[in-house]
Amino acid sequence: MCRWDGLIRSWIQNEIRENRCQIDKLTKLASYCLMNVGTFEAKNKLSALLDRAQQGEVIQITRRGKPIAELRAVIAGRSPRRVFGGERELVKSLADDFTAPLDDFKDYEA
Repeated sequence: MCRWDGLIRSWIQNEIRENRCQIDKLTKLASYCLMNVGTFEAKNKLSALLDRAQQGEVIQITRRGKPIAELRAVIAGRSPRRVFGGERELVKSLADDFTAPLDDFKDYEA
């Protein structure tokens, strides 16, 4: 832990509460205060680590000293807003008989 850990943690908690920034930007800012935990310790202390992550801390889980995962808080209800017709530029053109019945289903039509 670094000496700024308490200050950064409280600032991150305030930002998360006020939803002013996305959590990814905040965790990048505080990345120099990451807590590194081995897989064995993470397995044994998962509930304590989840409590710390919920408070805004980012916990990096390592295997043999190499980072393999990050444990961080999730902001509920934040998903990308989907707009109707938002990807219309991906559709170049439709065939003229797009709505016509398929030949494969002629045996099933009565």
